[in-house]
Amino acid sequence: MIAYPIAAGRTITRVLEAGAAGAPAILLVHGLSSRADRWVRNIDALAAAGYRVIAADLPGHGFATKDPTADHTIGGYADFILHLLDALHIGQATLVGTSLGGHVVAAAALRQPRRATRMMMIGSTGFVPSTPERVQSFRNWIMNLTPEAHRPMLERVFSDRTLVTDDMVHEDVRINTSPGAAACFDKFLTYMGSGFNDDLVLDRLPGIADAVPLLLLWGVNDSSVAVEIGRKARASLAEARLVCVEGLNHTPYYENPALFNHVLLKFIAGELAAITASGLTIT
Repeated sequence: MIAYPIAAGRTITRVLEAGAAGAPAILLVHGLSSRADRWVRNIDALAAAGYRVIAADLPGHGFATKDPTADHTIGGYADFILHLLDALHIGQATLVGTSLGGHVVAAAALRQPRRATRMMMIGSTGFVPSTPERVQSFRNWIMNLTPEAHRPMLERVFSDRTLVTDDMVHEDVRINTSPGAAACFDKFLTYMGSGFNDDLVLDRLPGIADAVPLLLLWGVNDSSVAVEIGRKARASLAEARLVCVEGLNHTPYYENPALFNHVLLKFIAGELAAITASGLTIT
């Protein structure tokens, strides 16, 4: 795996990449307040299976440009994803997003369906409206980051809390309190309390169902975006499939990377029906 900066639209971001340049591409998109290196347990393994695998920091996140005058909305982040594909000379890719990242890749696919060969949304936002209480909860947390306050928030998204190390906590806090970060988060959260609900994707995804196969993946123990949201989304999306995994929380790709990678590769190969694993159901 290599890491390098690249300009995507008006944002300079960090890319993590592995695999041959001419191989079929997989783009991995992180969630709110996270960053590209949350995919470190997946990138090399997926590349070893024959893919060019890319993860990048969204605007205002990780090591990307932290410019509060930029477009910190779902649409703005979707445009960033499309600019990134252009900058990397990738015509089409499997788009994979977790939490906010799932919402973002769906918005990108809706804008340019030809760019997505298929799509996976993991514990994703974008299916149900946000509420003022949820926005305020995010604001209370992310705008007042300290290691002591951040550790329990991180532990909430893992079933195995031992995965949350002191280094992980301190790195998150340092990156998310770096210059410009608070202003970018403030802009996104202001949008989350206003225009966010106009950018939901559930009602629009059936329009690209024939062109972009969709897999929803949920940890049954998801404490951030409840598995019932995934189940209701699946009921509304006749062409989609839903994989639910017992014992996993909001970060299945990190908690059980071998299983996650296996599911993603089988989805890409059109072989979901061949998956057998304890605690896993496919509908």
